[in-house]
Amino acid sequence: MAVSFVLLLAATCVRSALSAQLPSYITPCSRSDPKLNECALKNGNAAIPFLTKGDRAKGIPPLQPLHLEKVEVKQGAGAVAMDMTLTDVDVHHLGDMRIQSISFDLENKAVNVSLKAPVVQVIGNYSIDGRVLLLPIKGNGGINITVEDMVCRYSTTFYTSKGGDGNEYIHFNNGILDTDTGHSHYYLGNLFNGDRTLGDNLNQFLKENWREVNQEIGPVVDEVINGLIHQLMDLIVKDVPYDSVFPK
Repeated sequence: MAVSFVLLLAATCVRSALSAQLPSYITPCSRSDPKLNECALKNGNAAIPFLTKGDRAKGIPPLQPLHLEKVEVKQGAGAVAMDMTLTDVDVHHLGDMRIQSISFDLENKAVNVSLKAPVVQVIGNYSIDGRVLLLPIKGNGGINITVEDMVCRYSTTFYTSKGGDGNEYIHFNNGILDTDTGHSHYYLGNLFNGDRTLGDNLNQFLKENWREVNQEIGPVVDEVINGLIHQLMDLIVKDVPYDSVFPK
C-alpha cells in the first residue's frame, strides 16, 4: 500500500538560526510538574480553537476545514485493491476534536496522545479504479465520507539536537497511529461513467457494509492522519528551544 498527500504546510526541514517561542495560545507545562500530563491535557485542549484558525507565523493552515490538495492511494492486496486519487479535499469538523489523554515520558523521549472527534467529514473529488470488498469500482466525481465518533491514538518518540545558539531543539520521529470509528457514511457520485443503476447499487452496498469498508481502508486513513499529526507537531516546536517547550 502506498499513500501520499499534499498539504499546504510550510516546509519543516529548515530551521532558523534564531530561536523562537511557543505560540501565545499554547501554555507550556513545567517538566518538573508531577502533574505534567494533566497540565498538558488542559492546555492542549485550550489551544485547539486557536489552532483551528491556523497560524500563519508557524506555517499552520486553517484546520476548519483542513484543505488537502491531493491524496493518492495505491493498494493492491486484500479485499480492497485500488488506485484512487482525491483532489481539492476539505476535511470538516476537526475543530470539534478533543484530546482525551496525553502522556509525556521525557526520560525516554516518548509521547502518547488519544484524540476524539464526534464527526469528521471529507468532501472533495475522486478518481478510482479497482475493487472494494471484491466488487469492481470505477468512476470519477464528487465524494462525501462522514465518520462518527472517531478516536485516534498516536504514539511517537523524539530526539534533541543542539543548535548553533547552544540551545537544545526537539525533532519528532515518525509516529504510529491507529483509529476506531463509529458509523460511517460513504457516497461517490458519477460511478461507472454515470450509470445510475450500478452507481446506486454500489453506494447502497457501501452504506450497508460500512464496518467492513472501514476495516479495509483503515490503514489508509491512519497513514494520512499520521502524516498530518507529525507535520503539525513539528511546526509547533519548530525553532523553539526544549527549555521553552518544557521549562524547568
